Amino acid sequence: MTTPDSNVPDASEKTVILGVGASVAAFKAIEVLRNLIAAGIDVWVCPTVDSLNFVGKATWESLSNHPIHTNVFKTPDFITHITLARQTDLFLTVGASADLMARFRVGMADEFLTLVALAVDCPRLIAPSMHPTMWENPATQESAAVLRDRGWHFIGPGTGKLADNTYGMGRLSEPEVICDEVLTQLGVSVPGSNN
Repeated sequence: MTTPDSNVPDASEKTVILGVGASVAAFKAIEVLRNLIAAGIDVWVCPTVDSLNFVGKATWESLSNHPIHTNVFKTPDFITHITLARQTDLFLTVGASADLMARFRVGMADEFLTLVALAVDCPRLIAPSMHPTMWENPATQESAAVLRDRGWHFIGPGTGKLADNTYGMGRLSEPEVICDEVLTQLGVSVPGSNN
């Protein structure tokens, strides 16, 4: 289906994987999820095991209307990392920690999200969130450079007040900014809008 005045596909034809990292900003991924669903996108949430300490599995399942998987061996046969990777149009990770970026960089396949990251063949967007000293660490900067070289698109991080009341680079980009970038990367219009 296209919008009446253009050949731009409508968002309801798209599927996004929303990876959630173990960052204190993980709760902001809830707003990203809600905004993408409101735009008509089918969103599957893939949280890291540790991120569930910030936002629980039941919350993600209730809001996304899809089951949540963190362990490939405890996943029903009909939803494997390969199945999910094949049906997605865009892979987005919100609240990516230094650890998660490093795991993506080296191709770790230690949980459901990292398995899916290796299997997708679509645009990859990443919105990091961490303390400035961690973001500025040479190891993290090296991970970011390698991921960029491999085609990952970074959304932020921004500069601002952080969870520990310090100020600096490492703040998660605002959910609206993340969602706008997703829609731009997908090349879709939101149903009912003039985009």
